[in-house]
Amino acid sequence: KGCISPNSSFLVRHSITNGGYTITDDESHGPEVWTPRDIITHSSNVGTAMIAKQCFTATQLDAAFRRFGFGKPTGLNFPGEARGRLVAPNDYGTSGIASNAIGYGNLVSPMQMLDAYTTIARGGQPVQPRFARATIDPDGHQTTLPVVTGDQVVGSDTANTMQSMFANVVKEGTGVCAAVPGFEVAGKTGTVRKRNSKSAHFASFVGFAPARAPRIAIMVVLDDPGDAYGGKAAAPVFSEVMTVALARMKIAPDASVSGSATAQQSGATTAVGPTQFDIARANAQTLHDNCAVPHGDALARLLAARSAPPTTATTPSTATGTALSAKKSVNTSVTSGAHPGAAGVSRYGTTTTSTPAKRSAAKQRSRSSTPTTTHH
Repeated sequence: KGCISPNSSFLVRHSITNGGYTITDDESHGPEVWTPRDIITHSSNVGTAMIAKQCFTATQLDAAFRRFGFGKPTGLNFPGEARGRLVAPNDYGTSGIASNAIGYGNLVSPMQMLDAYTTIARGGQPVQPRFARATIDPDGHQTTLPVVTGDQVVGSDTANTMQSMFANVVKEGTGVCAAVPGFEVAGKTGTVRKRNSKSAHFASFVGFAPARAPRIAIMVVLDDPGDAYGGKAAAPVFSEVMTVALARMKIAPDASVSGSATAQQSGATTAVGPTQFDIARANAQTLHDNCAVPHGDALARLLAARSAPPTTATTPSTATGTALSAKKSVNTSVTSGAHPGAAGVSRYGTTTTSTPAKRSAAKQRSRSSTPTTTHH
């Protein structure tokens, strides 16, 4: 909008009054002079609210939300897709600009939020999501489905600036546990208390990689996890899923990342300092965070079953997406994990599959203790 620049300064306090409410940053701090980059890196509610109140009227903020696709279907054309809900500008009152700017008041779906970050990753131009690249008729003729793009939402310079800020979130901010070895990641944490609850939360992380030439965007949303914060609960899951997704799509590591094969081939290894992953993990250790995913007992049992040698020629599976053998999961399922195996696919946590197969008697008996979807 041109209201601020990356170098603008804000005196950010721990809390501010917003109409009849108080907006507070999660971590206590004294008055700090922060730039927009600092505000996003530290996930400051107060700083974000200050920017919104300085730059927008209620009508302008509502229009900005709608340009990013909030409040309407994404174009996926999936039955029952949530369209979300935007508060009407006339109902903002004295607190609506700041509260909506930090995620309170409006309802959005994960697909809508992912689309917004994809728009930033694509230089400010949205693309309509789709389930399939092509269809094949009974005669074998393939019809490629069109890629539908929308009008430019923000300028490419603004999008590039935001990409850099989101990369800094992962490097030294609230998203350090989202870092991926060999790649630069950009993204943002999210933590929101459920309506009419003082203890229940949604924790999320949304981002894309490689940060400078994005290929994959992912959003992880956890419903009331043990740790409420997106940085601690959702970011490690994002790291696991993104690690496997990059490997399965055979995306080469960033050429600028020290130690990667691409960097070695280009002779850039000696010229590159600590990677984003190195710095992020060091910052996580400073915060006493080991970035572990609390997989839970159900997934621990699944992993133990996966690592056990096969006892029969039949591959354990169900039509609804319970545990598969490692070989089967490579071929037919979506898998997430932190450490890719020999085939470039992690052993951690199959989510779904549509390949029915016979179950062994032991697996049939244990089905009741194995979730049909993986919950981290």
